[in-house]
Amino acid sequence: IRLLTRALDIPDQAVTVSGEPLLPRLGEMATFLTVLVGALLVSTMALTAALAGRGEQSAALSLRDDLTGAFNRRAFAGLFEREEQRSQAIGRPVSLICFDLDHFKAINDEHGHAAGDLVLVAMVAATRTLLRPHDLLFRWGGDEFLILLPHTTREEATAFAERVRAGIAATVVARH
Repeated sequence: IRLLTRALDIPDQAVTVSGEPLLPRLGEMATFLTVLVGALLVSTMALTAALAGRGEQSAALSLRDDLTGAFNRRAFAGLFEREEQRSQAIGRPVSLICFDLDHFKAINDEHGHAAGDLVLVAMVAATRTLLRPHDLLFRWGGDEFLILLPHTTREEATAFAERVRAGIAATVVARH
């Protein structure tokens, strides 16, 4: 306030229109403005953090299938490229398994889409139990899925695909 009064050449004995000393009133206004600016900064930081969190959540959700939680087609290109580059860098192969569920359309037609959804969720859950931490499961569309297997030879992928087939075949889906 003192710097402001000097810069504006306001005399110490200046008064307001109502006759009150001006400098104490300017001090009160400065305190109010400081509190207001502080509240605005805190609010802005909280809003920025909330929006950033929502942005990260939205980005993560946009890469996942709503029903199964598997990665979706949108996520595939970036994750495949990352794993391909990594495998080249360390000199290890990467394998990809593509599969669908036989007669899935008949399940939807005979039992309804809710039953089909239960089958998809159960199939993904059964498949996840077989995945290693760095394996990636994608829902490509409908009943089509991909499994990206880093550091996996063709022979290892073939054996893994058979384990997935057997695990899915052994899965029992009960209606609620």
